[in-house]
Amino acid sequence: MYIYDPATISPCELPIQRRVRFGLEGERFWNIKSAKAFCLILCGMPDHERFNLTHEEWEAVAAVANGGIWPVPDHPYTNENWNYDESFSAVPGQEVTEEIYEDMFEVLPPYSLPRCKRTEEYSCGFMVSEPATHDLNTGKALYSAFGKRGDKYYFIGLLPCHPAE
Repeated sequence: MYIYDPATISPCELPIQRRVRFGLEGERFWNIKSAKAFCLILCGMPDHERFNLTHEEWEAVAAVANGGIWPVPDHPYTNENWNYDESFSAVPGQEVTEEIYEDMFEVLPPYSLPRCKRTEEYSCGFMVSEPATHDLNTGKALYSAFGKRGDKYYFIGLLPCHPAE
């Protein structure tokens, strides 16, 4: 499985990102370029409880701040998870249900899944053609990518249309 680099992935690929940003006043978290930088800032803030993060989420934040990766849950991301999170918050590499995979495929005409290091293990897949965010380093649009491996479906993460790798 592809292991993402927290120094290069977008903070939008962390499942807590939306909750933290909406829990803050001002623009403090809007222009952070990497998940690692996002978690470093978060770890330095007082009163962590105001974000309603669990103990496990704080452990993951600390791991990413120290250069580790956000743990990939061993269960599929479901519509119930999506409703609870109030936005799509699967972790890159996490299995998703077939229903989510098909729902995302039908959002807009999909883009082809680019072939790169992050997608090489998937037999097929696509990107949702509406950008999820933009890469603050390059300005390129980043799209939610999904792939299939065997009879399972996965959220690959956020990718540009033409990855450099």
